[in-house]
Amino acid sequence: MTKTKVLIVEDYRPLAETLEYQLQRAGYEVSRASDGQEAIQQAKLILPDVIFLDIDLPVINGVDVCKLLRADPSTKDTLILMLSALGEESDQVVGFAVGADDYVVKPVES
Repeated sequence: MTKTKVLIVEDYRPLAETLEYQLQRAGYEVSRASDGQEAIQQAKLILPDVIFLDIDLPVINGVDVCKLLRADPSTKDTLILMLSALGEESDQVVGFAVGADDYVVKPVES
């Protein structure tokens, strides 16, 4: 049975490491990217099933990353979960407008 592939796109290292640890413990195959350009490269290379995407990223912001992934035939159907500290309703509207499947505001409580 193939593991579900997850790409974490987060520039805040402690959060990225925590997410990676928890997802690996749950049985997922996890990759990480710390900026938008690296995210696009990783997504095209590994073709993840799910992407956890921060918005406030260096090089290319998460909104533009989402647009670019949706425009690419190899990643257009990948599930994208925006995970951002930007919690205003307008931020969420933008996230959904560019193709996010869901939008979760940080900090996330379990």
